Amino acid sequence: MKQTSNIVIRTLALNSSVRVFLVDNTALLQEICNSSAPLVVNTALGRALSAASLITATLKDRQRLSMKIKFSHPDHYLYIDVDSNGNIRGYISDELLFESKNRRDGKPYGLNEMIGKHGSIRIIKDIGMYGNFTGITDMPYQNITDDIAYFYQQSEQTPTAFYHTIQFNERNEICRSKGIMAQPLPGAPAYLMDDISKRYHQHEDCFIHHGLMESATTMFPDIKIMDTIKIQHHCECSRNTLYPMLYSLNKDELLLAISNQEAIELMCHTCGRKYRFDHVDIMRLVQTF
Repeated sequence: MKQTSNIVIRTLALNSSVRVFLVDNTALLQEICNSSAPLVVNTALGRALSAASLITATLKDRQRLSMKIKFSHPDHYLYIDVDSNGNIRGYISDELLFESKNRRDGKPYGLNEMIGKHGSIRIIKDIGMYGNFTGITDMPYQNITDDIAYFYQQSEQTPTAFYHTIQFNERNEICRSKGIMAQPLPGAPAYLMDDISKRYHQHEDCFIHHGLMESATTMFPDIKIMDTIKIQHHCECSRNTLYPMLYSLNKDELLLAISNQEAIELMCHTCGRKYRFDHVDIMRLVQTF
């Protein structure tokens, strides 16, 4: 099976008593995470996106899941949205990004300090015709990875483990991102979760530096591959959806752009994609005032 970035592999392991999902989402994180954001912010967003990438493997036809991770500061949060087709988007609040870049004492945040003691995870799962399932838990571990596992344990009574590896280069750019999610099937012995943890840490170097299939069979010799899922960054923004944002600009500023035949560029807050509107586009807008 060919190995590429941005895939999730569904498997069964340990005598088919545990479902194990593996992901390489390096390209996804490189596309979504802001290269100018502090390392701790991209670590937080990267961990949340990695968990969400794995969670796509649990979704059935047309199901959708959104996750809001709120830190102790009321305006500091991460938002992730995924669906059963492998579409993923995520972003951080403007206030969190600003604060992380402009801390008054000039010292960088640690992740647990940035999250604080009063963080929470809220997950809304669209289960189709039966409505939505909403769950919320606190964040006792203050590291995102174990906190999302804790959510599943508390909210869905499902023992769950996540293991993530996100590596940065000397410019603090993401160069590698992989992860594992494991859940025992009904009737599986409780000790298997400890066994999985030992296997992961014993073979962590292999997992980081080798392909998903090779590392999976090394960790779990009896592994059974069920299928693979392609994941991709997907934002619903478009030129048409951003066009009305020009109304928020001062009319004199718009008239000046028309007079100078200059373009105005708008950027999607969620994905960072930029859209260019030339003086003709702006003239059409001004005529509606």
